Amino acid sequence: MFRVVEKHQPTILLDETEKYVEHGSDLHALLNEGHCKGGTVLRVLGESLELREFGIYGAVAFARNGRLPDDLEQRSIVIDMQRRRPDEPLAELRDDRCESLRRTARMCARWADDHAGDFRDSDPDMGALINRDADNWRPLFAIADTIGEDWPARIREAAIILAPRESESTGAMLLADIKAIFDKSESDRMASADLADALAAIEGRPWAEWKAHKRANPKPITKNQLARLLEPFHVMPASVRIGDRTPKGYCRHQFEEAWQRYLVAEGVYETQHRNKAAEMGTSGDVQNATEGNGVAIQKYEKPNNDGLCCGVAFRAGVMALMEAMGPPGRRSASTAAASIRRPIRS
Repeated sequence: MFRVVEKHQPTILLDETEKYVEHGSDLHALLNEGHCKGGTVLRVLGESLELREFGIYGAVAFARNGRLPDDLEQRSIVIDMQRRRPDEPLAELRDDRCESLRRTARMCARWADDHAGDFRDSDPDMGALINRDADNWRPLFAIADTIGEDWPARIREAAIILAPRESESTGAMLLADIKAIFDKSESDRMASADLADALAAIEGRPWAEWKAHKRANPKPITKNQLARLLEPFHVMPASVRIGDRTPKGYCRHQFEEAWQRYLVAEGVYETQHRNKAAEMGTSGDVQNATEGNGVAIQKYEKPNNDGLCCGVAFRAGVMALMEAMGPPGRRSASTAAASIRRPIRS
């Protein structure tokens, strides 16, 4: 794959990645490293053991049943797909009947060639988006700003709607749940065992069926597992006075800095984005650019798949835009993912 990407710079389309993109595999690493402009891998070639660097930056769209690995999700714009309702219209998608999509792809590629120079110094206003969230959306913001009209407002509203909410990292989820437990508690300290039990009692969270490792049977989270999860945040259990007992546990003040670093910013992020969208005069609904086409693959009952088909012919335009995006050395995202979180096959 790394040879193909360097030589042809294709748009990579992957389906059912839960079957072959294993955590820690070479393909998993390639998808991660190819996220940013300038991403490379080192390989030793031939009998002479020549060390060579391959450029693997490229556009990717992939589908997956179930949860994405955290690192891939952070590098992706995730689009949830749902099973089609019986009353929703369905149209067959045939390779020999896609001329309208191919024509649209050629128009996009021509537009990309005509406007490539407009992106060399492009630095769109990312609002409160930072880090990988900004990397993921920056090329789309730049394209929308160049097109003009209502597209700058629409793309920023889309970023708000598609912002990850329930897919936060395990650490941030744990900190938020611990904060909620302390907020409801009348004490500023809690024994480790009691905190673990309180976490396991939260409905809809993973703590009641926590796995110590991949092959372990799920059980309620233990105080030792809790301590290991909190260690990266520099929160360690210590002897605490609770009545006439001094068990190992935690005090509220131990979490204050971690809450400020990992939780407060999320609320600011959403508030700032919604205020910015309101200032632009955008509505809460984003019009679907493919609305009304109703294209899907009937065999699998997948809703509106015309964008994916267009992506095959669109790769030249995508790569032209990506190569022109921003000054050298700036991080720029290339990976988009469709995460299928519910089985959609009949």
